[in-house]
Amino acid sequence: MKSLAIYNRFLYLSVAFFFLIVNHTKAQDEFSLHSQFNGSYDFTAIGNTLNLDENGTSAPCEILTESSASLNLEDSQTIEAAYLFWSGSGDGEGNLTINLNDDPVTSEETYNATINVFGNELEFFGAFKDITEVVQNTGNALYTVSDFDLTDEISTFCPSALNYGGWAIIIVYEEESLDANQVNIYKGFEFVNSSNQTASILLGNLNVVETTGAKIGFLSWEGDEGISVNETLQLNGNILSDLPLNPANNMFNGTNTYSNSSDLWNMDLDVLDISDIIEVGDTEATITMTSGQDGVFLHHVATNISSELPDATVELTETVDEEVCDNRTIDFSTTVFNVNATAVLPENVPVSIFVIDDDGNELYLDTLFTQNTIDINDSENLLFSVTIPENVPLSTQIIIRVNYDESGNNPINESNLNNNEFIYDLQMFESPPPPNLNNLEECGLANQTDFNLNDATSSIGSEVFEITFHPSQLDAENNENQINDVNPYTITGENETLWVRIFDGNCFAVNSFEIQTLPPPEINTPEALSECDFSEEQLGFTEFDLTTKIDEITDGNPNYEVEFFTTQVDAEDLTIENGLESPYTNENALSQTLFVRVTDITNGCASFTELELEINLLPVIAQSQDIPPLEACDDDQNGVQTLDITSQQEFILNDLEESNHQIQYYETQTDAENDENEILNATAFESAGQTIFVRVTETETSCFSFTSFELIVNEIPPLQSG
Repeated sequence: MKSLAIYNRFLYLSVAFFFLIVNHTKAQDEFSLHSQFNGSYDFTAIGNTLNLDENGTSAPCEILTESSASLNLEDSQTIEAAYLFWSGSGDGEGNLTINLNDDPVTSEETYNATINVFGNELEFFGAFKDITEVVQNTGNALYTVSDFDLTDEISTFCPSALNYGGWAIIIVYEEESLDANQVNIYKGFEFVNSSNQTASILLGNLNVVETTGAKIGFLSWEGDEGISVNETLQLNGNILSDLPLNPANNMFNGTNTYSNSSDLWNMDLDVLDISDIIEVGDTEATITMTSGQDGVFLHHVATNISSELPDATVELTETVDEEVCDNRTIDFSTTVFNVNATAVLPENVPVSIFVIDDDGNELYLDTLFTQNTIDINDSENLLFSVTIPENVPLSTQIIIRVNYDESGNNPINESNLNNNEFIYDLQMFESPPPPNLNNLEECGLANQTDFNLNDATSSIGSEVFEITFHPSQLDAENNENQINDVNPYTITGENETLWVRIFDGNCFAVNSFEIQTLPPPEINTPEALSECDFSEEQLGFTEFDLTTKIDEITDGNPNYEVEFFTTQVDAEDLTIENGLESPYTNENALSQTLFVRVTDITNGCASFTELELEINLLPVIAQSQDIPPLEACDDDQNGVQTLDITSQQEFILNDLEESNHQIQYYETQTDAENDENEILNATAFESAGQTIFVRVTETETSCFSFTSFELIVNEIPPLQSG
């Protein structure tokens, strides 16, 4: 059995060696500083693997779903921070939320790497969660990670000896008896192997004043005790070691320095002394991880180095007049702190102000300098007054950087340059442009005409404004004496100037508009227009010359346009142009009312009146055939007699009232129709047999009819002799 185990171990090492030569990572996450603690601080760690044995051995391809580790701090040690790291084979799906002491914990930052093994893409994941509050509340106890289940995926990784899973909690604690230290916590997901043999992390902003007790801790995954090809952890080029657990050439070998154990399968949780490597005055250090064969994921690095450095931070603590409209000069107070520090902050530290312009670029504004030395846990205020350029949008960001000059230099050496910036969201306000308003004109009389003031603001745009009306500019600017009755609004004279105030929620603008009454035309109501019906049918229809009434209606004003309509609605509808044509034949027998619109072409105002149409029938007189001839005897035997043609009046009028009619006599029909050559001496008319033409006019209507009758002179018969 021992020979078989040795053979299996040899086979594993051979396969792993070949694999690690040809594999490569598809992606990995570089390390960065996560947090820094300056003062009487130190760190420790607990954790455990899920592997039952080192991968690649003859052990079954199995993995646990939970494991535990105990935290045992001294009473004098107070927990300042605690971070949970976990990692395993696979893409992490289903394992980004695990249980810690039966409470779910979800990763707040996840890392992934992909490795090609003989053409197969194998994925690995790392997870991180800040659990400071949990550990502070729990304190010393047994910590159990559970529901971390890789059992469905692990079989894919066993043939390549890449099956692993585990967790660790890194704890930063404060202890008053400790010297001033700087504890840095770094995290990432770096991978090294034969084709990617080196990974380095630069530790900057150091000011080493004492080397005693300096140490470095790390958390790595997938290391193997049986593989030790150039497997080192170096500081400033010096290979670290800590026998017997961590030989110089096999640093990643499944050990836990905190618990002094060597069965942390495929996981390393180690801390190493570096006091003989760093030197007083060092301002930076470089950690380098190497591997010539074995694949190793580095997940966490912690350092503890005695250091005396200030730590400048800055905040914008108060702004003045930021919300004043159309103001780009911003006054504000900043406070420079030296809190997380182990040394005083010297005077003359630059504080620079930048702003983001329209193109998204940083624009330098100004730099002030601290005036005094700032002790640890103390601060100093600076007052700025900056003018924001016009090429900076109203909504932008002010960036305040301490220990940072215009050129981006950091003249003061300090512990942490990653916390030197404060970003303030600046919102300036600009008044809207004065509103475009419409002057209002209405036809009507002063003190009697109503306006809709909303018509003045119809061209303001679709922006959401609060719109108010005011009687004066001062009222509008002060938002006083608002006019509430805007529709209808009755003008107090012929002309008025009103003011509009628009408010966009932050700023306002005002503008004025004019309202004016326009006088309607002064017109007359015409007398009725009468016409006679000269048709034979006498039904009460005839043509009217409507233009004959224009001067009567307008008093001859040339600026008035007169139109006639059959209804009042049409007359008042200003969209209807061109009324009735003249001559106009009435639509209703005997009488009709027309509606008149008179428009003043100088202002467009209209007045209205009515015109009555009257149709008069002709007087009904006797027809010629019904009038007996007027006869007389020829006494003189000359064929001519003097006759009283008026004696025919009774026959002519045919029962009409004589007093309402005028009867005229003519010798021809033409003269009768033209009212010419009237027979004036109708009672002494001499005639020798002719036709008399009669014109009968009704005096009230002036309508007339025609008829005629015959004059006959009869010869006297001769006497008969006896």
